Amino acid sequence: MISFSPLRSAEIFVSNASELNAALSSAHAGTTIVMKNGIWKDVQIEMKCPGSAGVPVVLKAERSGAVILTGSSQLIFSADWQRAEGLSFKNGGRIDSGKYFAVVRFNAANCRLTQTAIIDYNPADPKTPYYYVFFAGNSNRMDHCLLTGKGNNEPVVGNSDENSRYNTVDHCLIRDIPYVANNNGREIFRIWGYGHHEVRHGDVRGNFFTIEKNLFEHADGEGTEIISIKSDSNIVRKNIIRASRGELSLRGGNCSLVEGNVIIGEKGRGCLGIRVAGRGHRIIGNVVRDCESGIRFMSGEYIEKDLTGFYEPIPAEGSPLGRMPWYGWVQNCVVANNSLLNNQGPDILMGFHYKDKWPSIQLILLPENNSVRDNFILKDPGLEILEQTSQDMTPPFNVVTIRRNNYEGNVCVGGVLTSTTARSGFIMHTPKKKGNAACSLPRSYGLTQNANENILQGEEVGTSWKVSAKRSDYRTEHSKKNKSPL
Repeated sequence: MISFSPLRSAEIFVSNASELNAALSSAHAGTTIVMKNGIWKDVQIEMKCPGSAGVPVVLKAERSGAVILTGSSQLIFSADWQRAEGLSFKNGGRIDSGKYFAVVRFNAANCRLTQTAIIDYNPADPKTPYYYVFFAGNSNRMDHCLLTGKGNNEPVVGNSDENSRYNTVDHCLIRDIPYVANNNGREIFRIWGYGHHEVRHGDVRGNFFTIEKNLFEHADGEGTEIISIKSDSNIVRKNIIRASRGELSLRGGNCSLVEGNVIIGEKGRGCLGIRVAGRGHRIIGNVVRDCESGIRFMSGEYIEKDLTGFYEPIPAEGSPLGRMPWYGWVQNCVVANNSLLNNQGPDILMGFHYKDKWPSIQLILLPENNSVRDNFILKDPGLEILEQTSQDMTPPFNVVTIRRNNYEGNVCVGGVLTSTTARSGFIMHTPKKKGNAACSLPRSYGLTQNANENILQGEEVGTSWKVSAKRSDYRTEHSKKNKSPL
């Protein structure tokens, strides 16, 4: 994580674009440029004079939130060791988007965006594609920012396929991203990088993007993937996702950590839990509550050869076979110490989308050798806990032999378990009050219905100048009514 030492140089105040550009062109390590309060329209800010380790070039608002950037205004970090803070991009919208355009773009290393808001920054035509924030450099950080109201194509936050590693987004508030049906590609986070499309980049061994301690509220976007991980070795930790359509999705890549997140669906339509594709992931200590499903393990695609003559592979230049799977084979993952509470569908679903769109897509690789242990499941009586897809053993579906998954020490209160092969791995308890599983949680398990308490407080996320001025502006009616810590 990036940190900077206190700066001692004098501040340079600028009041228009010409003065700003002149100051940016002559800046050096330790320079602080202060934008005066007011409306700044169609301002292209490029921070291109490098700072140095611990002594960045700083661009900040005279008063946080009082510098309003609108029109086609944009911020680009083009040199290392830069910091921007206190800005407000509001009610703008760029027309000529170009490839991977973003309102804020990191093209360098060790830069930081903090205490900044991007609000309703939409083009006239919602099909015009751009990100709010795009990372195309290494070891950058965005923290304590507010991102809201994005209605156009492309994700809110993205990471580049190449030369973009060790980036971090933390303590941000992402809210009120409207749902648009049948509009794929509007994820809230889409993290490309090393391992995307099974492509490896030289000696690089991971992508290492961290998404940590952020709050998502009504962040719907495409309604399918809220956080979409499409690369290797990333961290998604201690976030809260509330009342948002879609799911936390390990869509591509391997060996990521999903730990300590709280997903609260509030029984909303399309609110899901966690989706798993790929190898070696660790899904540890998460809470999925009041969602349509718990944790879904996808069926992987067999890409070694065409099994029918009708296979339509996805080409991927640079991958070992020159093609990529629709979903990676789920193998050797650990799913442990999660709490799955009052979800409507199965809490564990093994082999989702098996044989879907066969034979053009060869989704015949069922999850294998995954460890599902020490999870807690709370469910209304009569609802299924575990759904396992059985392998079709007729040719050509038996081209591989699937190893069993391992279930151990999972505790269930309520619900039903129809599987006979996994029964020894689940300890079943009957709810004390019929039809009200929520009242029967044994204290000995050390769990609570309010498992999100003390994980993330509302005051910790988003811009301090926005939250402190109008806290009710981001709290949902549900959270206010129930005195949630959010």
